[in-house]
Amino acid sequence: MKKMIFILITLLSFQTFAWQNCGQISDVDSNCEYDITGDGTLIIRPIDTNADAIMPTYQYTFSPTSDRQYETTAPWFEQRKEILNIQIEDGIKNISSRAFMELRWVVSATMADTVVSIGSDAFTSAFALSDVTLSKNLEKIGHSAFQNTYSLTEINLPEGINNINNAIFKNAINITSLAIPDSLIDSPNFLISALNLSAITTLYCSKEKEQACADYIARAKNAGFAPQALSYELYEKWGTGYLYKGKFYDQLGDIGTPNHIKKRIYTIGEANQVAGTKNRISIRYR
Repeated sequence: MKKMIFILITLLSFQTFAWQNCGQISDVDSNCEYDITGDGTLIIRPIDTNADAIMPTYQYTFSPTSDRQYETTAPWFEQRKEILNIQIEDGIKNISSRAFMELRWVVSATMADTVVSIGSDAFTSAFALSDVTLSKNLEKIGHSAFQNTYSLTEINLPEGINNINNAIFKNAINITSLAIPDSLIDSPNFLISALNLSAITTLYCSKEKEQACADYIARAKNAGFAPQALSYELYEKWGTGYLYKGKFYDQLGDIGTPNHIKKRIYTIGEANQVAGTKNRISIRYR
């Protein structure tokens, strides 16, 4: 009898939900399916890996009743208390609007590099979300995508992103610094209100775009979307990485953090950048 009870408990601890479709697009099932594993990971993947996989747009409404009833078309919402991690697999092209809204127990979200867009309110009110890995090929983030993500302390915006809509970090009060890719600061779609910089005190901008960065901050301050104390600091691009205050970084989001690359051997070119002056080498002949 004890053995049977142990087996039953073991099976329950590894319970998974069967793969289900992510929802319909124009009354047709999407090329997208999801599963929730026993360890609380919501996995989203293509059904047919030879075709584009697009997530449907989800609707979300809030009924102001005493027990806070929510209505959403996101099919995993009923299991929201079981979801601790989100994993978007290779082949998925987008994270749709309101996909993970109010998933308050989610701690981490990772997306494959096939994702090119994140819809509006995608992660709004994911209060526990503290670790996000964005696609390296991400181009667009919709409005309020990370609003009310109180536990998020940093995020790495990839080079190539060129479209960010209103207030994506509104009330993300623990993001205090942010590195801006050149592709974004050059974009006509980079709105003054885009970042909602109320909690951010430092922007990191490339040396090549210093004037554009300064102009952006001035306009954001004048429009009331940034605190008057907001300032910027400059990094330099170096190969596929970045140089900031004599330290090398792999990712934009690492700038200013302890995640720098420790190097003991410098080339002359690297040493020149660190020192800020040209080294002069004198050779004497006898």
